[in-house]
Amino acid sequence: MGSPVQRRQREKVEMRQRICDAAMKIFLEEGFAKATMRRIASEIEYAPGAIYSYFDDKQAVLTELQTTGFARLRALLTAVPANRDAFDHLRALGRAYLRFAFDNPEYYDLMFIMDLGSPAAEHDAPRPGLDTYDLLRQQVKRCQDAGSMPRYDLEAAALALWSMVHGIAALVVKQRLGMIPEKVRPMLVDAAYEFGLEGMRLRNPAVRRRAK
Repeated sequence: MGSPVQRRQREKVEMRQRICDAAMKIFLEEGFAKATMRRIASEIEYAPGAIYSYFDDKQAVLTELQTTGFARLRALLTAVPANRDAFDHLRALGRAYLRFAFDNPEYYDLMFIMDLGSPAAEHDAPRPGLDTYDLLRQQVKRCQDAGSMPRYDLEAAALALWSMVHGIAALVVKQRLGMIPEKVRPMLVDAAYEFGLEGMRLRNPAVRRRAK
C-alpha cells in the first residue's frame, strides 16, 4: 500500500487529475471566460477554498491541461521514423498531427481552438507547444535544403503548412463537415491533406536548382 507519504502524494496526483478532468469539461461546455474555480470545485463536490491548494487559478489549470496535451503530441511526432526522404517525413509528421487531433479532440480544442474570452486572457504557449512548433520549422527547412520545397521565408512556410493542417483538424474536431456524407469523410479528409501538401512540393528539377 506504500508509506503515508507515498499515499498522500498519490492522492494529491489523483485530485489534480480530477480537477483537470472537471475543468476540461467546463472549459469546453461553458467557455473559459465563464468558468470559475468555484464552478470547477462544485463539479467534483470539493470545497471551493481547498481547490486552491492544488492550483492557483483557472489559468494554471488550463496550462496544466495544455502542457499535457502538447507533451502527448510531441511524443507522437518524435516517434515518427526520421530515416526517410525529407518530404515523406514531413508528410508523416502531418498525418501524426491529424491523428492526435482526431484521437484527442478535447485536448486539441483546449490547445488550439478554444476562445479564451478576451485579450486579457491571452497567455504564452507552454514550452512543449513551442518545442513542437520548432519540430515543424526544422522539418520545413530540411525540405527546403533538399530542394523539395521552395526557399520561401521559413517562418511563413512553416505557418502556411501548420495553418493547412490545423484547418483540416479543426473542421473535424468541431464537427463542421456536415455537408459531406459521413461515409466518405475520412477518404476526403485524407485527400484534402494530400492535395494541400502536394501543392507545396517542388517537382521540376529546373525549379529545384533555382530554389537552391
